[in-house]
Amino acid sequence: MLRAGSLNKLISVQRLTEVYKGLVPDIGLVPDIGLVPAGEIDDTYGEGNSEYIEQFTTRASIKPVSGNESFLSGLKNTVSHKIDMRDRQDFTLTPEDRLAYNGRYFDIQYILNWNEMDVGLTVLCNEYLYKD
Repeated sequence: MLRAGSLNKLISVQRLTEVYKGLVPDIGLVPDIGLVPAGEIDDTYGEGNSEYIEQFTTRASIKPVSGNESFLSGLKNTVSHKIDMRDRQDFTLTPEDRLAYNGRYFDIQYILNWNEMDVGLTVLCNEYLYKD
């Protein structure tokens, strides 16, 4: 069970999204169709631009993974942080998403559902520096 007091960081869950302007097949010319999940529009004219868009914010705990913990689990240094957060029924977190906290970005490597109860998630991530 996760104590609410341990969720002391406000993180952003971001999804790679296609920002699209131009001609949409079977619809015609649309001045600005807005935000569409990446891969849903066939951009044959090269006008799409993928960027990470915030889906929601939530409370979480962020802990660095120690070298000993990585060694014992066999992860071979592919994971730098462990992030615990509550699960949401209206959103499915995937490894294609990323988490952001205070200018830091975490690429998702593994998502563990606590006891398959859909209550909380442990997300194993790698921290990367991105230039937006």
